[in-house]
Amino acid sequence: MTRSEKFRDVYGYQWAVSEKKERFIKDIIEKYTGREVEFFGLGAGSQERLSGEAKDYGHYVGDPDLHIKGSPYFIEVTGPNVFFCPSESSLWVRPDKVRCAYHALRKRGHTTFLVHVLPKSSVRKHLNKLDLDFLPRNKEKPLTEKARCSLGKILNRSGKKKVQKDMMKMAISLYNRGELFDPDKPKSFDNDVIVVIPFDQDFFDNCKEFKVVRYAKKGIQEEFLEIDRDSPYVKSLSDFFSMLRDENGDKK
Repeated sequence: MTRSEKFRDVYGYQWAVSEKKERFIKDIIEKYTGREVEFFGLGAGSQERLSGEAKDYGHYVGDPDLHIKGSPYFIEVTGPNVFFCPSESSLWVRPDKVRCAYHALRKRGHTTFLVHVLPKSSVRKHLNKLDLDFLPRNKEKPLTEKARCSLGKILNRSGKKKVQKDMMKMAISLYNRGELFDPDKPKSFDNDVIVVIPFDQDFFDNCKEFKVVRYAKKGIQEEFLEIDRDSPYVKSLSDFFSMLRDENGDKK
């Protein structure tokens, strides 16, 4: 079995989440910038399991997921497909994605933007479906980081039949200890956290400064570049949108 096939076996169950994330980013770019976006990379926007290698389909390993039509801009959508990563956690980026973006810039003049999505909103959405009498009167209060991560682990690890029961038990326990809601944070604290890293020449000139972390899962050894969330290379989503609107001549 090739490494590609092993990778599909290990991560295939996450494709539905990845597809949803790619479509979400595609939709919000089109909505807030007026630019038309198309799926680009191998398997992007799809849950279909493809056999063979990227080159068999006319792609490179690490090709980005999206392309902004009529531009040299490409987008790689990434981020953990789990619901329990802390908001301040660093960004992990696969080196093959960086290498692909580097060669695309050097050989074809294409700029790749890595859009990193940290999922937070799903936990609150699942919690709101539970029949708990204290939820309606606390709907404006966001979850604490501890509560979101604890409930997020249940969403990721429990069987579907157990999710509701286990989440309810955990929510009641956290609420009774005063650890479910954070009244000092705005309601937006429950929103997904989306940031952007432009893979431009400045990034490539300095990427050796990033730490390499290693991770093993079911026999697959992987490496990632670890980028601090407060790194100067990490930009806001609104800045990314502004750049696309200005480049398109849309000043609204």
